[in-house]
Amino acid sequence: MSTFAERIATVETPVVNDAAPTTPAIWWYNGNKQAKTPGIFYVKGTALQQEPAEPWTSSQRFENESGFETPTLHLALITWRQQPYHVVEVVSGGEKRKDRRYIAEWEPGAQIHTEIVCLAEGIAEPVVWSFHGMTGRAVMGKTGIFNTYRSGLLREAEQIAGKRLPLWTFWLPISTLVNAKGQVSYTDTGHGSLVTLPMLALADTPQAELLDTLFVGEEWISYGYEVRRQFERWRTQRRGLNGSAKSNGHVNGNGSLSGDELLDEEALPI
Repeated sequence: MSTFAERIATVETPVVNDAAPTTPAIWWYNGNKQAKTPGIFYVKGTALQQEPAEPWTSSQRFENESGFETPTLHLALITWRQQPYHVVEVVSGGEKRKDRRYIAEWEPGAQIHTEIVCLAEGIAEPVVWSFHGMTGRAVMGKTGIFNTYRSGLLREAEQIAGKRLPLWTFWLPISTLVNAKGQVSYTDTGHGSLVTLPMLALADTPQAELLDTLFVGEEWISYGYEVRRQFERWRTQRRGLNGSAKSNGHVNGNGSLSGDELLDEEALPI
């Protein structure tokens, strides 16, 4: 008869986060031209219920904070929301700091905060990708990732299927924008800084092969509809307007709200 020690040794016991469950936020952080580094996706370790799998690796980006990062990530987009805001200075504890004042409609001088609910490679729960400024242009602009996907790969798939397909039908490989030589592109913001914008990094292969390779599969399609239903109320919630001023607005089963943080400003609306 096997002993407990022998039996437990064969059981996988990944590390889990016992804190109240939240919807993790992922961020796109810029690379550094001097160090020739690309942009990366980042997620706080404390935001996850368990450590992520590949392609995520442990990050040393911030002191006294555990986190994970990856330069390339496959995402399946579920739904999104946008809200304009102004950057304002507030005084707290005798010190000035930047904060956001959200408004109902865009007006001159305002920026746009976009959040997309996604399924992310290597993470076992839905995440919210939060961004603004030039990153917002790269993702949600007329020629950005979102519209390129919808008017290209997704539209062709719908023509083949003969029906409308959900956004999350395909994994989208996203990495840093590169030039014709395959080198990281560092884009001038016009405000004394450089950014490394995200891009849709589709392989240079026939479209039919891309459809087969990037298709999420039947189970993920079904799961995507479940996630979409969970975030139905979230889609219409707005910070500072209907009780969700300090979070990304998704209330979980235990009633807690997901965390958010102030982004480094690029001073450019989408």
